[in-house]
Amino acid sequence: MQSEFSPKRSTSQPRNFFPGANTRYGFHSRFHHIGADVARHTYVLKGGPGTGKSTFIQRTADEMASRGWTAEFYWCASDEDSLDAVYFPERGISIVDGTHPHMMDPPLPGAADHIIDLSRHWDPEVLEVRRPEIEVLKKRIASHFSAAYTHLAVAGRCSADADRILCRHDAVDGASRARAIRRTAQKIMREGRRRRELACCSPRRRELFISALAPGGAVSYAADLCSSAGHICVVQAETSLVSHSLVSHVRDRAHLAGLACWVFPCSLDPQRLEHCYLPEIHAAVVTSRPDLPVEPPPGSEILEERQFLHLSRAEYLRATLGELAKARHEALARAERELCCAYRLHQDMEGHYKLAMDYAAVEETRTDLTRALARS
Repeated sequence: MQSEFSPKRSTSQPRNFFPGANTRYGFHSRFHHIGADVARHTYVLKGGPGTGKSTFIQRTADEMASRGWTAEFYWCASDEDSLDAVYFPERGISIVDGTHPHMMDPPLPGAADHIIDLSRHWDPEVLEVRRPEIEVLKKRIASHFSAAYTHLAVAGRCSADADRILCRHDAVDGASRARAIRRTAQKIMREGRRRRELACCSPRRRELFISALAPGGAVSYAADLCSSAGHICVVQAETSLVSHSLVSHVRDRAHLAGLACWVFPCSLDPQRLEHCYLPEIHAAVVTSRPDLPVEPPPGSEILEERQFLHLSRAEYLRATLGELAKARHEALARAERELCCAYRLHQDMEGHYKLAMDYAAVEETRTDLTRALARS
């Protein structure tokens, strides 16, 4: 399984995202933000594990890319090498895995959107014989995810407690932080490259994940933002005290200016924003944390969280903050182990379904779709 921080593909624009994440609140879906309200056609794949949904999406994306189509890739947070969706922004077409835990139905069934049911290509008698094993695997997988979410909730509370302690003991220079945030936001809006047009079906407002805690460890595609933007501000931080406020401020200013803005929340706590990208003016705010570091490109503006701390007060709190950081790290490690267990059991589950599948028929269905897309 992939655990590097680098993007799977090198492109001139951010093209790798997570449409959902395993968070302190459980699984958090942002699948409806893939095409947002500008998608023209959505194809929703249905079928059990191992029925070939991710391969269907990947092969279709590769084939359409060979025809010159630009694609955005949406990876699975519970299996970082598996695709959950692909979106073609210049065509407004998405192909999405609409199964648990991100159940999805076509927004305009028949009129614009369609279900592709891969269960048509399995032999139910093969699965019926394996029902006892499948039921046991399903319960065990659910148990490991439940345990993972318990540990993620602990990690999330540790992060929130660190923020509260710093604020409660007046360790943060709020006035200086507010001035820097306003100044940085103004600079981003002023120095971003001249306005460029979006692809006709690129959403103007969207909220997606660009990082996730996966079975192979923490994965981030924030480097995509750095390689895509001309004006970049990198926030070097251990808490969300600066990054959330800055990203929120930039987003609000962008909306007032009528600019498109894509925001990316923290994969542990989706209520906290970490990154944003303004595609029309080629600008981005990227947060670099110790567990998900981002190397600032040459010429980036650097905003260090520590410059807004009263260091003597922060030093007084160092022991307490250190204990919280340790507890957070341990909770995340336990959550990762539970996700690994769930992943391995899911592979076993897929094995049962693979025995029942007619993959030649699946490929024929996929080929019919690519022909239809080519004609559109």
